[in-house]
Parts: sequence; C-alpha cells; structure tokens
Amino acid sequence: MKKNLLNKIFLTAVISALLLIFSPGSFAQETAKPDKEDGKTPDVEYEVNINQIAFIVKYDKDGNGKVDNKEFIGKHFKNMDKNRDGFIEPHEAPEGQTAY
Repeated sequence: MKKNLLNKIFLTAVISALLLIFSPGSFAQETAKPDKEDGKTPDVEYEVNINQIAFIVKYDKDGNGKVDNKEFIGKHFKNMDKNRDGFIEPHEAPEGQTAY
C-alpha cells in the first residue's frame, strides 16, 4: 500500500515536470508593446518617475493613461504637451513633487 502511494506520487511528479518542460508557450509572458497611433509605432521608450505617474492618475478621468485638455484645465497644458498631440502622456508630465 505504501509503495503504491509512493509510485503514484513519483509518477505525478514526473508527469508534471514533463508538462512544464514541453509546454513553455502556455507559461510565456508577453512584453508590453506601445500603443500604435495613426498606424505608427513609437520607436522611443521613455522612463517616468513616480511623480509623473501620480500626475496622470490624478487627472486622467477617462482612464486612457493620458491627460487631455478637458481633464487638466490650466495655462500650462500647452507647455506640458511637448509633442503637440493634444495629450499629456506620462513622459511629458511634470517630474517634481509639485506635479500632484
């Protein structure tokens, strides 16, 4: 009885190991890719700090990850929108603690 139980545990462990080895696709992680806008893929990756993220979280009312001029009403919007696309994206948001 004890030998039979050990055989079942061993067999289960071997099958589990084989499944993990030969099915890597089911455990693969996908790399986050930037959104395409107007069919163009951005070729630059930006680093943002916690203050920039906090700015976006505070003012982004529709949850699209960027702030438009209806969500942030202020005279500095045009200065912050560096690429003039009508949105303040995280990499364009103010970097200092006074951002939020």
